[in-house]
Amino acid sequence: MAFAGKDPLRAPISLALDIEVYANSIESVYRGLGRARLTTGRKRVQRSQRVQEEPEVLVADTMDVPEGNVII
Repeated sequence: MAFAGKDPLRAPISLALDIEVYANSIESVYRGLGRARLTTGRKRVQRSQRVQEEPEVLVADTMDVPEGNVII
């Protein structure tokens, strides 16, 4: 591949670094977009799978509970 009429491997060091930095920045953008897409998908799945638990109700046996101020 020729870059501005030169082979990138024979280009000045600064030019070669510019090409590498540009490629890395594009990769990081796509990686970031991929992560964003994955995390939003995960959040959506978690929200839809959330099950609301019903509160636990305890019922006491009324035969064993004295009423009011009963003197025995």
